[in-house]
Formats: sequence, structure tokens, C-alpha cells
Amino acid sequence: MTKMRDGAVSIVKREAETRLPVGIVNAWLKKVDADIRKNPFTTAELDRLEHDAGVAARTELEQGDPQKQLLAYGATLLLAAVAPEYAFFLQLGDGDILTVWDHTAQTQVEAPLPADAALIANETTSLCMPNAQRLFRFRFQCFQGVPPSLILLSTDGYANSFLSTSDFHKVGSDLLQILRSDESGHRHGNKLKQRVELEKNLKMWLEDASIKGSGDDVTVAVIFRQDLTRQSRNQNNQTRVHHEGHEEHEGRWNVKPSSLRVLRALRGESFESFPQCD
Repeated sequence: MTKMRDGAVSIVKREAETRLPVGIVNAWLKKVDADIRKNPFTTAELDRLEHDAGVAARTELEQGDPQKQLLAYGATLLLAAVAPEYAFFLQLGDGDILTVWDHTAQTQVEAPLPADAALIANETTSLCMPNAQRLFRFRFQCFQGVPPSLILLSTDGYANSFLSTSDFHKVGSDLLQILRSDESGHRHGNKLKQRVELEKNLKMWLEDASIKGSGDDVTVAVIFRQDLTRQSRNQNNQTRVHHEGHEEHEGRWNVKPSSLRVLRALRGESFESFPQCD
């Protein structure tokens, strides 16, 4: 059984690393093409482009240069997929992914992906670039014991609002501490009320960090285990995903991962949503 499980996980890793970036880029290109056909560039947009980049830039766009049209839709991407025994991370462009672990005496905050040498100053890689699928950074991580307690994904405006990397990483441990205190109920009382307050305050915290720091827009997504107290680590675990401004979804980490279902998703044509492991 162990060999079969390890074999399935290896297939998931290979498919995620090789096929998922291609699928994401192809799906994005199809959606961009459909949007351009449905919503052609307006005169006001072309006037603004001409004002900012010159007549030549406008002419190229009006003549339907596909690569120039894609520039208007340029986007970076952060992705984290989590199963009970492993996780994988994909990133294209700037932004940050942090994992927060508290299975040792001291909370550890790590960046699972290596830095990208192509990101210089305000320059970034993007989905609009030729061969964008080759520019993704990838990490597949098998868990030795418990999974991380919290995963934080954020656009570059958040980290740029802090004076140092260590200051930014402290956000991960601070959020974990708040959620752990909430879950135990010892420090803040009603845990449901405290979590609601945390989610209500998230937007305010992000806006405050941006105003006092980078001035850039900030988007943050947080994945955390609901068994954050040390006493309940061996009980059923649940994952809660909160993406500021979007609906929340809940799934479980305490069940065995269905690697075949993940594999079907990786081999499918639709990459709009990643299925829960069951």
C-alpha cells in the first residue's frame, strides 16, 4: 500500500510540475481571447494608451497584434494546493507564499519557493509573456508528520509595506498566534466571534499596511488548520480558506488524499478550480 501511495504521489508531482502550468496558461489565453472578442478596446482606453505610451503603441493594438493585446491582461499568479500528506506551490511573477509551522518548540515561518532572479526592481514575469509556462516556480513538499498550521499567499504590495523580510514573516506567526488563541478560547472568549472579527479586520489591516508602506494594492489569501491548539493536533483537522473579498470554502485535511482525483484534475482541460482531496 505504501508503494502504491508513494507512486501515486510521484505521479501527482510530475503532472503538477509539467502539465499544470501549461493548462493554466492555455486556459488563461482562451479567456483573454474571449474577452477581447466580447469587449474590444474602447476609444477611451486607446486614447489613454496613446497618451502614456505613444502613437505606435496604439497603432499596434488597433492592428490586432496578439502579443500587444495580451499585455493589457498581464497577471501574476500564486497557487497553493494542500492535501493531508503533501502540498505543492506554483508561482509566476512577484508576490509571496509563506508556510507557518509550529510542530517544534518555536514557530517557524518559511518561504517554500526560491527567489526568482528575473524579478528586478519593479519588473516581473507574467502570464502575458511568451512561453509563460516555462517561467513558473514550483515546489512539491511531502509532510514529515503534521502539515503546516498556516499558509499565507499575498501580492507583492504586502511584503513591500514592511521594512524587512523578518518583519513581513512575523505576520505569519502573528496570525497563527491569533487563531490559536481564538481556537483555544482561553484568551479571547467566544472563538466564532473572534474569527469573525479577525476576518472583518483583515481588510482594514491590509489597507493600513499599504497606506503606511508601499501604497500598492494588496490581496491576501490564508489557509489554516482549525485544530490549532496543541491539545487537538491528533483530532480531525479542517482547512479553512479565506480570500479577502471572496466567498469562503471549507475542506478537510484529516482524510486520506485521493491522488487519482488530483491527477484527473491535472490532466483535465478545466483548471478554474482545484478539487478537494477526498
